[in-house]
Amino acid sequence: MKLSPATLLVLTMFGSFVVVLGALVIILRPASKSTRPKTVQTQTTKAKRDSIVTGQTAQPAGPEITQVRAEEKKSAPEPPQKTVSEFRSYETGRQAYREIQQMRKDMARQKSDLEKRLKSQIAQQKKKIAQMARWCEPLEPGEAVLLLEKLDDETIASVLRRMKREKALPIAALLKRLGREKAIAIQ
Repeated sequence: MKLSPATLLVLTMFGSFVVVLGALVIILRPASKSTRPKTVQTQTTKAKRDSIVTGQTAQPAGPEITQVRAEEKKSAPEPPQKTVSEFRSYETGRQAYREIQQMRKDMARQKSDLEKRLKSQIAQQKKKIAQMARWCEPLEPGEAVLLLEKLDDETIASVLRRMKREKALPIAALLKRLGREKAIAIQ
C-alpha cells in the first residue's frame, strides 16, 4: 500500500499528538493521597500543644510519658513521606519533560524530512509534466492523445497548459470526443 506524502504527514502528526497527549496524561495525573499513621512523635507533639493551650507545664505525669520521650530521643526524626513522594514526582516530571523535549525534536526532524521529500516529489512531478508536454508538441494530435489517454484528468490538464495553444487545441478536441471533458474543464 503506497501512501501519498500528504497522508504520511497527517499520520505522523496524528501519531505525535497521541504520544504528547499520553505523556501529558502521565505527568498531570493526580497523586495518590496516602494517610500517615499516627506515630509516637505526633502524639507527643499534640500533648505539648495541649499543655501550652491549657497553661500547664509539660512535666512527666507518669511512666508512660517518660517512655515516650525516651523513644523520641532514640529515634531520629524521619522526613515526612510527602516530601519524598514530591521528590519522586519531581524527578519523574523532569524525566518526562526531557522525553517530551526529545520527542519534539524527533517530530521536528521527521516533519522537515517529510517536507523535503514532498518538495522533491512535487519537483519531479513538474519535471515529468514538462517533459511530457515537450514530447506531445511535435506529435500528431492522435498520437499525443494515445499517450495522454492513460493519465488522470489533472495531469492531462497540466500537460495541456504547458503546451503551446495551437498544439493543445486539437488534442483537447480529440480528448473531448473520447469523453475526457473533465481533463479539459480543469484548465
